[in-house]
Amino acid sequence: MSKDEINELLLKKMIAGEDVSEQKEKEIEVKSRRKKDYSSTFLMINSLSERHGVYISMNNYLRVSAFIRLLGTKLTLGGFIDNILNVHFEQFGDEISKMIEQQISKLKP
Repeated sequence: MSKDEINELLLKKMIAGEDVSEQKEKEIEVKSRRKKDYSSTFLMINSLSERHGVYISMNNYLRVSAFIRLLGTKLTLGGFIDNILNVHFEQFGDEISKMIEQQISKLKP
């Protein structure tokens, strides 16, 4: 949200007489927790013993590689993408399995 935009939720809470400073503290705490969660989830250094090359768009490559370089850690581009995929398969594994089963069942006579 830009500084010129109005935070309607905050405004409603102020009108209702709710303590806005407490709300801001909670938001800061949540953002801090999310930052720690992000780091421990996606910025973990992992060794890729077996690897395979894949193609990604130049735009994504430039964004991600710049981010990884700025971190200054031993995390590689491949390691970062592998972490993202691990979370993706963990979150959507059931849905992915169902889609695979549906496609396989279509192939059966």
